Amino acid sequence: RLPAGWAGQQPDLAQSQWQCGATVAATATPTPTATPRPTPTPPPIPLYPEIVFVGDVAPATQAAYHAAMRDVVAYFADRHGVQPPDFGMYVGPDVDAVRAVYSEVTGRGPLALQSGGAVARIGSTAAIFVLGDFVNRDYAYPALLAHEYLHVLHANLSNFNGRGTPGWLIEGAAVYEADIYVDRYQAYLREAIVRGANYGAELRDLARIGRWDPYYGYPLGAIAAGLLAAHAGADWHIEYWRSLNDHLSWRSAFMSTFGMTVDDFYDAFEEHLATLLSESPASRMQGVVLGPEGEALRGVRLVMTARGGSRESWRTETRADGEFELHVLPGPIGIAIQVREAGTWRHVGWYGEGGLVTDRSQATVIEVGDSDVTGIEIRFAARRAELPEVRPPRIQGAVHGSDGEPLAGIGVVVWGGSNDASKLGRTAADGGFDITHQNGTFVLRIFRWTEGAWNLLGYYGEGGFTPREEQATSITVDGADIAGIEIRLPPPIRGTVLAADGQPPEGIALWVRDQATGSARFVAVSPDGTFDALFGDGTFTLEVYSWKEQGWRHHGYYSEGGFTTHEKHATSIEVDGADVTDIEIRLPPWIRGTVLGPDGEPVEGVVLWVRDEATGDAEFVWVSSDGTFEALYGDGTFTLEVSTREGEGWRRIGWYGGESGFTTEEAQAALIEVAGADVSGIEIRLPAAPADVRGPRVQGAVLGADGEPAEGVRVWLLGELDGDHKLGVTAADGTFNIEYRRGAYRIRLDFPRGDLWHPTGWHGEDGFTQNVDEAAWIEVEEPGIAGIEIHLPPRASGIVLGPDGEPVAGIGLWLWGGSRGSASKFGGSAANGMFDLFHRNGAFTIRVYAREGESWRHIGWYEDDGFTTIEHRATEIELDGADVTGIEIRLARDPDEMPTVE
Repeated sequence: RLPAGWAGQQPDLAQSQWQCGATVAATATPTPTATPRPTPTPPPIPLYPEIVFVGDVAPATQAAYHAAMRDVVAYFADRHGVQPPDFGMYVGPDVDAVRAVYSEVTGRGPLALQSGGAVARIGSTAAIFVLGDFVNRDYAYPALLAHEYLHVLHANLSNFNGRGTPGWLIEGAAVYEADIYVDRYQAYLREAIVRGANYGAELRDLARIGRWDPYYGYPLGAIAAGLLAAHAGADWHIEYWRSLNDHLSWRSAFMSTFGMTVDDFYDAFEEHLATLLSESPASRMQGVVLGPEGEALRGVRLVMTARGGSRESWRTETRADGEFELHVLPGPIGIAIQVREAGTWRHVGWYGEGGLVTDRSQATVIEVGDSDVTGIEIRFAARRAELPEVRPPRIQGAVHGSDGEPLAGIGVVVWGGSNDASKLGRTAADGGFDITHQNGTFVLRIFRWTEGAWNLLGYYGEGGFTPREEQATSITVDGADIAGIEIRLPPPIRGTVLAADGQPPEGIALWVRDQATGSARFVAVSPDGTFDALFGDGTFTLEVYSWKEQGWRHHGYYSEGGFTTHEKHATSIEVDGADVTDIEIRLPPWIRGTVLGPDGEPVEGVVLWVRDEATGDAEFVWVSSDGTFEALYGDGTFTLEVSTREGEGWRRIGWYGGESGFTTEEAQAALIEVAGADVSGIEIRLPAAPADVRGPRVQGAVLGADGEPAEGVRVWLLGELDGDHKLGVTAADGTFNIEYRRGAYRIRLDFPRGDLWHPTGWHGEDGFTQNVDEAAWIEVEEPGIAGIEIHLPPRASGIVLGPDGEPVAGIGLWLWGGSRGSASKFGGSAANGMFDLFHRNGAFTIRVYAREGESWRHIGWYEDDGFTTIEHRATEIELDGADVTGIEIRLARDPDEMPTVE
């Protein structure tokens, strides 16, 4: 968020100019909505605060707070052209330690500081204090830091004289502006409207002495701040806190800044809140709380908690008639019940069947929809003073690293199969966790906060930890505490992912795959490129993915060279009781570009293949809905093949053609040279919709000896060069339609022999030939060739079986006819024993041969009973314009054992 021109610069104290350290000169009462505001002059370079880290704060956490505060100061300096003078900041996880520093530097009692964030004046400046367990995590809280920074900024603008400014305005301004900074004000407003609507008084009541209630003050103040900003512009709060220097009261400063009295604003605010509520999806809940005798109970607190993992909650107290009413957002709602005792609230149960239950697992969940929920009756079984305090059972334990050190900030989730039956706890500085929960059977999920989200590490299981849910240990809670749970995390696999330029990549994640089980676990990669994976002892591979269009795309694997696209080259990582560190995954350069249609819009149903010209290997690459693609392969020379979905498969339609954008000719495909740097800006422009991009077609039909269509015959276009071929299959009407590229081809026919295919003949000048030398060459140009007719001669087909009835392969069969076999055809049995012998019309016998070395040995003839060694008993087969099928030749013995016949 650094302003333009400031990126990479460091603060120069000699150039620093304080923008709000002095009293502002008096001006006439402004009319913000009518008078244009001058554009503020931003300070040359924001001066960031010195941050003092109290206690043991990890270097990564320190860096996160420094970066976050630089962003905050720079953002508001750019937005408003102001910044406070030098101010301090104290950050630490130990509450007592930070309180001690607070007391020392402010002279106030240490108990005035609570966990979270606060601002205190120190002489002529101010300081921010951030404290609590969350400081142990390796990230900062931008909304919290922006909130506290605004208090520092406002205090300096007014010279630390708020003139009685009420809490709703002080805190509301900080909440509103901080939420604008992190872009979540609209999400906050959704809940703030409902909570504000449940406030039993008006905004003006929060300004009265003794009436400040943070529970309502923060959301109501944020709504009011939004209304003031809409009225007076983005600098509304800057103008207001400056004007306090020129007025004796906050009301006068308010009138001067916004051109309306405070009372007029209060009235306008109530109308604004009513309008917001009317547009909100919130519904009303109404009911009554009664004593054991049916008497109305006043002052009972009801806390409505949105279930399903939401943190939204609302509370109210019963009136004198025991009734309550409040607004809630739609969804499943549970009601917790509290009574007042000795100035504090004591939890006595939940609304459930019978009115009040002390086991949360028996609490009633109310599904709130579009309509109001009324008629809720909660009846106490005893007088409120006699109701026991309900203390849910506790689940207690500690989380340690592989070397035994306590781990703070680890998330421990008591998981009951749904968010409604689950609860999150965090480990303290000593690694301990203490989670109140309900009765039931649960497992413990272990999480680490990374990049603004909880990432699952694994589960509590036998031995203290397991990465697999099926090995998680079940914990049964039945009214009593469970203590002494020890979770010992396994050795991590740590390393760094870097792009080709040596910088951390964006949008990259890893999967750690267990080679023994095949199971894999997602591992986030931090903005600095580091990763930390927990899986336990074993052998693993690391897979590289990138996020694209709401899904993860696989790119390759970690190898000793840093990266590979081939699984067989992936490096195995051995983990055996000790950390594995210093792994470096160096990604190769990207190949990036777009695929567009003839109208310049992205096309659907297109994929690419990146083909390595040196090895012939190809990598599949998705094209996103916006037309973009990106591929990781490595240095080398590549072509891009374009394919489109057709039926259940992919059909190649062309290649990236360089300046031309696209070509259907492989010889015109552009060569992409990748050498250590990304190749970007590739644009593939299709000349038509993908389905309409077609190459030349070779069309014709294959007909049997009887003139009927031959279905299921494989038709090959075989080119002049090895590997230059394309396959088609005849349809039920005998036709074939093969789309390919221009060139010279011969047509070969393959016929099925059971589940095998056998090259049988060729398209020749006379329609069919079994001699490759007589095959006809066809020249294919645009738009192609049609009308080819291949008429098959009759055939004799059957199977050769051994004495045990099993198929026999490699038997030679000679279709013998005419004088000395002048009209004959030689063939052989396939692996499944089947054979096809095509020939012209005539009368023939079938001679049977066995292989002997490099020659054939005659062992007999086919006869009707299956086989004979006597020639005059051979069965004569008549081919006369029709096929003869079903021939079965059954050998008497193993062919190698059969004698040669003369």
